[in-house]
Amino acid sequence: MKRKKYKMDLLPPGLVVARYFATEQAGVDRLRAEEDAVVRKLEEFIEKHIGEDGLLEDATTDAGRVTQAAVRARLKVVRNDAEGRDERDALEVCLELMKSLAAAKRKTKAAQTELDAKVLARYATLTVAETVEIVVDDKWVASVEAKIGQQVERLAGGLVDRVRVLTGRYADALPELERHVENYGARVESHLRRMGLPT
Repeated sequence: MKRKKYKMDLLPPGLVVARYFATEQAGVDRLRAEEDAVVRKLEEFIEKHIGEDGLLEDATTDAGRVTQAAVRARLKVVRNDAEGRDERDALEVCLELMKSLAAAKRKTKAAQTELDAKVLARYATLTVAETVEIVVDDKWVASVEAKIGQQVERLAGGLVDRVRVLTGRYADALPELERHVENYGARVESHLRRMGLPT
């Protein structure tokens, strides 16, 4: 915050946000999702129009990246070119997407900064009882419950696997196994008789 770093190990900001600023966090998450959507649109557009004979081929840096400066520079070159209408349209769309992304990033950063300031201000007003409640209930109890849940899932998975093994091993019923033994015994006796051995 304002070039100062705060270390909050005992009471992480995420817990304070979850308890007191869930609505604001939802707003930041929504803005971040909108930003991600613009990023995907821009990446798809660039991927579609870059490369050999692509409309954005000449709007790249020496490193091969499409940047706002490179797009603007290329747009100046083809602005009055009658034959470069498709390229000009693609450059303008790309520039608008880049501007939209920059605006979305600014909005997300502003909302996050505002939320961080609220959280920091809330730390100053937390009572000992609230702090204990957040640390014990929201942090430790939740952590213990999560670990217990993981352990139960692991044990249940092991039990299910063991039952499957036992089911496979004992899938045939005893009368069916006895019938197989009788059949094999009869076959063995038949073979022994053919070989001339007493049975």
